[in-house]
Order: sequence, then C-alpha cells, then structure tokens
Amino acid sequence: IQLESQSALTQAEQIADIDGVDGIFFGPADISADMGHGGNPAAPEVWEAVMPVAEKLMSKGMPVGTLTLNPEQAKDLLKAGFSFVACGMDIALMAKAADALLADVRSSL
Repeated sequence: IQLESQSALTQAEQIADIDGVDGIFFGPADISADMGHGGNPAAPEVWEAVMPVAEKLMSKGMPVGTLTLNPEQAKDLLKAGFSFVACGMDIALMAKAADALLADVRSSL
C-alpha cells in the first residue's frame, strides 16, 4: 500500500495492522505536495516526517519502501533498513540516456 499524505503518515501503524497489508511504500512526491513542498520530494521536512514513521513500521517487521532520484539517498535508506527503494523513473532515465547519446554524436561532428 502507498502512503501519500500527512494524514496517512499519522495513521501508518493502523494501516500496517490491516490484514493483507504486507508492505508500505512512501510516496514522497505526493507527501511533499500535501506538506506544501510540491515539486520538491527531497525537502528535509518530508523526510523528517517519513523517517520516524518508517522506523516504527520497520521495528514491527513491516517492509517499507520509497522512491528517490538521489542514489546517495537510496543507499542511505537501504542501509537504514528500507526493504525496497526505487532509484529512478523511466522517463528520467530515458531522457538522460538520450542526452548522453546526443552529446556523443555531437562531439564527433
């Protein structure tokens, strides 16, 4: 299940206790928008809200995950006990590869 608001964060432990919920994914883009930081899912306030909730859930044995575009943050989250961390989005990865290809072609002209 995905948590995408401040309200969901406050109810995370109750949500995790629902029969059939076997993992919690934090949606930082939506959480940041709900907190007034739209377009900035890496805002410190977002992670200050997410991390204590994630730690509580992990201490109960609940697998938690999220998305970040920052590889260093992905490593830190995995080291902190996150079970799964998406570290990129398809469109961003494709755009980066297309930019690299274009730069390669242009460099030989």
